[in-house]
Amino acid sequence: MPKIRWLSIIRWPTLCLFLLVCCACSDATRSTTTEQLTKDEAQRLAWLVEDVCHGLERRPSELLTETCSISTKHFVRWLRTTVASSKHVAYPTLMEKRIQRWQIIRNGLEKTFITRNQNGILTIAASDTAQLYKGAVMEENIARHKLDTIILGQSGLDGRSLRAKFLLEQLRLARQELDNQHLSTLNREEH
Repeated sequence: MPKIRWLSIIRWPTLCLFLLVCCACSDATRSTTTEQLTKDEAQRLAWLVEDVCHGLERRPSELLTETCSISTKHFVRWLRTTVASSKHVAYPTLMEKRIQRWQIIRNGLEKTFITRNQNGILTIAASDTAQLYKGAVMEENIARHKLDTIILGQSGLDGRSLRAKFLLEQLRLARQELDNQHLSTLNREEH
């Protein structure tokens, strides 16, 4: 009889320890995927979108990592909805139109017929020649605003949250740098 008591005393702590270890291990191996976009993902997403819209070759799959958020996966799925083939990525219509318009915008920026105001909105210079860019500038500003709205919607972020504001700021910064990037190359060539 005393042996049974001795075994039951040993079994309970062992069983409790075993259950505790199992719970800890299951938490450690559980996916660390979050629902919301992280700051790093927001920054990478902004740069991917703006790189593509400025004519640079990028792939939506670059955003996917083992621990990427559900929002990132959703966004990549949205980007891939129009993939034509494995060799060519056809982006959503709004992005495709921005890609097509970029050469006109770039040309206007290079010739200073198009400038950017403090808010990053494209404006045209007060010259007759600059007026030729008016339609493209209007369409580009509208497309940029719409794309910001769509990206914010795809991200699943509350538009008033700090993370949403961070995402929009990253889009603006990427746009600004890419809009001005060719100007620094142009200035280097002149000197």
